[in-house]
Amino acid sequence: MEKYKDRDIFCCITACNETEEEVALSLNTFKRSSMPSLALRKRVHIFILLDRQRDNIPDAPTLKAYKKLLQIPTQNKDSNFSYAKEHGCRIFHGFIEDIPYSLYIKGDNLISGKRYSILLFSMIVEKVSRLTNHFPRYLLFLDCDTTTRGKYIQRLINTLDIDDNCAGASGYLQIQNLYLNNIIILIQEYCIYFYGHVVEKQYENFFAKSTCLSEAFSLIKYSAFRECLAEFSQIPKNDDLNAISCLEIGEDRYLTTLLISRRYNIRYVPNAIAKTFIPETISSYITQQKRWLQSTLYNQMELLFFHSHSFVKPFKWGLIQWIITFFQFIYCLLNIATISIIISQAQIFNNCLPPICIALGVWLYAVIFSFSVMNSSMKRTYLWIMFNFLVLTFALYYGILGGIIKIIQEEIDNNLISYMTLLLIIFRTLFELYIILKFSHPREWLKLFSGFILYRFFCGLSPLIILYTFANLDNRSWGTRGISDDSQEINQQDPSFWQDLPFFKGNSQWKASQTSVLIGGFSKKLIFMSAFFFVNLLFILFMSNPETQDIGFFICILILSFALLPQCFVSSLYYAGFSFVPLPKKK
Repeated sequence: MEKYKDRDIFCCITACNETEEEVALSLNTFKRSSMPSLALRKRVHIFILLDRQRDNIPDAPTLKAYKKLLQIPTQNKDSNFSYAKEHGCRIFHGFIEDIPYSLYIKGDNLISGKRYSILLFSMIVEKVSRLTNHFPRYLLFLDCDTTTRGKYIQRLINTLDIDDNCAGASGYLQIQNLYLNNIIILIQEYCIYFYGHVVEKQYENFFAKSTCLSEAFSLIKYSAFRECLAEFSQIPKNDDLNAISCLEIGEDRYLTTLLISRRYNIRYVPNAIAKTFIPETISSYITQQKRWLQSTLYNQMELLFFHSHSFVKPFKWGLIQWIITFFQFIYCLLNIATISIIISQAQIFNNCLPPICIALGVWLYAVIFSFSVMNSSMKRTYLWIMFNFLVLTFALYYGILGGIIKIIQEEIDNNLISYMTLLLIIFRTLFELYIILKFSHPREWLKLFSGFILYRFFCGLSPLIILYTFANLDNRSWGTRGISDDSQEINQQDPSFWQDLPFFKGNSQWKASQTSVLIGGFSKKLIFMSAFFFVNLLFILFMSNPETQDIGFFICILILSFALLPQCFVSSLYYAGFSFVPLPKKK
């Protein structure tokens, strides 16, 4: 236990099916070239938790990569290494230069998944802390395919040191595998990793309530983490869609929700930078976005309706963030109705059918598409999704063009609402161009402008991801890399089996979850889908009624405005040096 002495930053790296290049990326963070500060190096202890490496089988590629890069000997004769077996894991201890590490290889009796690895990590930390009578101050979470530098970790530490009420802080994620010839990567570079951080993260930072501490790169106070551990350790049943979406699909966002519910501040540190690998194919991109969207929707519901008192208080200005989040939630739910109304503006269709019939046809098309991809793997539905993406993109652009022509030719004098729609689109476009020029280096303009244009061209992909998500709400196997197999027999000879801990397959919650009926989750999914399509149908009918059409357009503008404009305005204020919850001055 001597190696844990005076170490108050425990780093958790969860690994699964990563390549040797990705493994090397995270390990390079702890070399002296990346972390030269001796004071910081003396504070860090690394815990690596490797999943999907079953007992008594040859080493998987990820384990081979770790043994090669950490130079673990095949036989335990080197005094710099030690081997043990505990908690259902094979354990290797060693050093990355002068920083100690512990590699835990999860066995057959442990449940697969990133959250269960974090629960194992929390138990190890608790045990070590009680034996040494020394609890860590911070937990550093780093993905196996993510790298950063010591100075960026120090900036996260400084943020938490200054603000006593801040429970966690995350940094700015950039792309490691950035290729200019890959369309999917360029789209993600702009809309997720640039716009998402420069505007959306900074807007949340204005209220000190960032809604997601990404496990790719974040720092959390151990004392705050322990407060949430009981709720974070629950094992969801197969028919509990809410628990599955929060605990299995988006565990990092749910942990953030639990911290916010305890009225902690959650900060975003833009000058703390990390680089990570992102999906390179459209199928893996859709799978990732499905996970993110599902966890976002359920956690937004938690914050809006179950923890609203913590979201709004203790600062009255938190009500502004609650209102903006509410309109973002509604905007996502009414996405199908919105695109149906846009496509109905296409003049080529209006010559044959009235707009109401076109809008209802698009709605029916969305229903059929959802049921066609229900509980289907991406390999089986890839070509079908690509075909529908091309059709929907063409129809959307034709509808937008038809709507603009109608505004210019027929409705300049008598429809202020339509004019406001056009002005809102122009403002949003100009604002995005402004932030590219303002907050990026000239050498990055090419890739960002390319992503900006491609994101517009791929506008048909967003509604398909929403439909794909609702059609597969009960599929919990996509929460981690690959599909987990926790159905194999438990090794009864392993004494750790008898411990009733949340990451062991033998615990009572896990047994209950395995015996729950899968049809229950499927039925709840059908109820959610029915409600989703019914609300969109009502909105289409409301918008298509000549007596309420202007009111319907006004509602669209209101939703769109509150979903977009305040983000732009508030993030601009933050960059100007204003904040409703400023960081305290350093003592």
